[in-house]
Amino acid sequence: MFSAIPVAAELTYPLRRQVLGRGPTPAELDCALTDWGHYGVIIDGGVAAVGVTHPRALPVPAGRPVPGSWRIIGMAVDQGFRRRGLGTVVLTALLAHVRSHSGRRVWCQARVGAAEFYRRHGFDQVAAQRDDRIAGPQLLMSLLL
Repeated sequence: MFSAIPVAAELTYPLRRQVLGRGPTPAELDCALTDWGHYGVIIDGGVAAVGVTHPRALPVPAGRPVPGSWRIIGMAVDQGFRRRGLGTVVLTALLAHVRSHSGRRVWCQARVGAAEFYRRHGFDQVAAQRDDRIAGPQLLMSLLL
């Protein structure tokens, strides 16, 4: 049985770069991360999966602003550990973090290939597909808690 634990932000960067093609966002580097949640699954001393959440309003016109919105970024699972439920373990930890901070909605820019993962966890697409110059086609997805 795997579990996601809070980790230092820096611990998430290498896997995020490897899987997603990008490292930390400018916001991560420029702000105090007091409410941010960085979670990881550590297996045999290595980082197998990571995810990050932070308070951020859902972009308009995707929906009416909802107080207590949080964004999920940097969800990544090492290639050698995929299809073992690690993404679900990390997402569950992120959702618990958001709930512990009285969050009412989570949202993400899901890669098209990951959209089904988020749908299985109750997320809905809330805006048309957009193209990111690094990540490629993405869907804005949201879940009310």
